[in-house]
Amino acid sequence: MGYKERLVMLSVDPQKGSIRGRTSINTLLFFASLFELADKGLLRIEDGRWTIREGVPEDPVLKKVAGILASKNGKRTRWVLNNVPLRISSLFRLLRDHMLERHLITAQPLHFLFWRVGYRYRVVKQGLVLREFTPLERVLIYGRDPDPGTHVMILLLGAAGLHKSLFAGTEYRRKARQRMKELRKQPGGSHPETYQTIGKELFRMLRSQKQHKTF
Repeated sequence: MGYKERLVMLSVDPQKGSIRGRTSINTLLFFASLFELADKGLLRIEDGRWTIREGVPEDPVLKKVAGILASKNGKRTRWVLNNVPLRISSLFRLLRDHMLERHLITAQPLHFLFWRVGYRYRVVKQGLVLREFTPLERVLIYGRDPDPGTHVMILLLGAAGLHKSLFAGTEYRRKARQRMKELRKQPGGSHPETYQTIGKELFRMLRSQKQHKTF
């Protein structure tokens, strides 16, 4: 699974069946996809300029994101991301359908009278959630150094504020939040500029969206 699938699975509320952080999920999935493309060597940022290479795998979300960025090769970061929020509104739907096909999640329609008002989600194999949670706990609670993939997941989960629901107890949540802040300042991945830029722009875009909603 990629970062985006792992993010969705960790975002499912096991009691309510809702997606935590639903209002910003498309933004989170977009940046998770950027990290995946970087991991695969298909995205590189050098001197502030973005390059998307050919060879995107048969993944509907990665193909969508790569298509958005393809016309922006060689452009600077703010130019690349300036109009992105207008073009990523379908990412969650694309990923949800893809995960349903792979039997990673189920989605039960919820109706009010004759109208569908949403879905109740369930992770099919809870063992996958536990497998994802264990390295996060080792890093965030017990202070171990993360591998590159866990580092990226922690950035995404921190941006989504999911430490509040992943860990029970005030002290564990405090530790997780502090560790997340520390890891935000550290470079990750095989190409530090690429990963640092993606992480920085993720938090910038979420802050911008939050400020916009307050008016």
